[in-house]
Amino acid sequence: MDDKPAGAPPHDDDPVAEPESQHDSQGPETATAPEADPRTTIAGRYAIDLQDPPRGGGVAVSYRGRDLRSRDPVVVKTLRLEYRSDPEMRARFRREARLLQFLSHPNVIRALAFTEERGAPWLVLESVRGKSLRDEIAMGAPFSPEEVVPLLQGIAAGLDHLHARGLVHLDVRPENVIVTPDGGVKLVDFGIAQTAGMMQDTTDGVAPDNVAYLAPEQTCGEPVTAATDVYALGCVVYELLTGEPPFFSEDEPAARNAAIRARLEQAPLPPTIVRGDALPAWVDDVVLGALERDPRQRYGSAGSFAAVFHSGVEGDVDVETGRPRQPAAVQARQIPNNEPGIAMRGSPRLAARRGTPSGGPSESGAGVVDAAFAPRTASQPSPGTMHIAERSPGVDVERIGRWLWRAVIL
Repeated sequence: MDDKPAGAPPHDDDPVAEPESQHDSQGPETATAPEADPRTTIAGRYAIDLQDPPRGGGVAVSYRGRDLRSRDPVVVKTLRLEYRSDPEMRARFRREARLLQFLSHPNVIRALAFTEERGAPWLVLESVRGKSLRDEIAMGAPFSPEEVVPLLQGIAAGLDHLHARGLVHLDVRPENVIVTPDGGVKLVDFGIAQTAGMMQDTTDGVAPDNVAYLAPEQTCGEPVTAATDVYALGCVVYELLTGEPPFFSEDEPAARNAAIRARLEQAPLPPTIVRGDALPAWVDDVVLGALERDPRQRYGSAGSFAAVFHSGVEGDVDVETGRPRQPAAVQARQIPNNEPGIAMRGSPRLAARRGTPSGGPSESGAGVVDAAFAPRTASQPSPGTMHIAERSPGVDVERIGRWLWRAVIL
């Protein structure tokens, strides 16, 4: 019989890519213990579960796995077999791993280890239980402003952490946000993140469904900054409130790309959000403020956007202008980056939307699978493996991280 366990992925997605001609006389009992098989163990520590099909699309796939030392669940991400010999794809994958090395925030997916062996790069991530924000959107009617607040605050907190280190995500969209059963928010997929100030023209080669979240500067080869992510975050909030992104089009992919790019380059703002009495009047002013074509006219930070939106929901609106009053920190175009992490602990609104008090188990995308949080464990690095260490008190990790990341990019 075939040495692959029942339910193993096809050969093209097989993380070890062993020859299929080999056979196992021991039967399925041996195959069901991946930790006992060195062919399914990465860095001598992380066992891949080949009985569970891989997840993810594009150039990478993710597998459920387990830390053999702590017995905690993990996610193991690697390039698809056909991309492993592509230098550009490998470099991009390596950059994502090194970027995550310098990020540590409750609203950002946590990397545990990175290694390159058996002819492929491997990134081990914490395992997060939850659904993508795309799944949440698909579950029902548009979100109310009250439901949007904790989601916006969580995403903004993660982005501010990234921006404080001189980095830009560049792929903020519902598929790359995970909402956990207890209301936590996690930013994932840093595959195209880069340092702020660099030029980028990402329209070509971008999946059609992703183009709707690109800022104008991304389509014109202009420098990208934190304001680029603020624009994408505005698109996400727009979609939460209306059910579709601001430049939505049902045209064929090629026509959709061209149409969206033309509208970004010519139209200053997308259509208004407030239609009838479903939403308060201040919503247009606040959300469209994140979607200004000129990056300098947008909010100074993702946190500023979240703070003004929250003020509107709380009813702190100027009677004369009808606009939410801006906190002093926002007026100074700054939000203190205390990085506590934002979570919708037991949010009754989100629970009601899901139809369950706990937002029961489900599959999540973007390199994260349905499993419990994997607690951080101290360990000695294996040879050839980069394990992500805890921060040491008194060490300016942010400053070191910015310097090293620029060196990696260049």
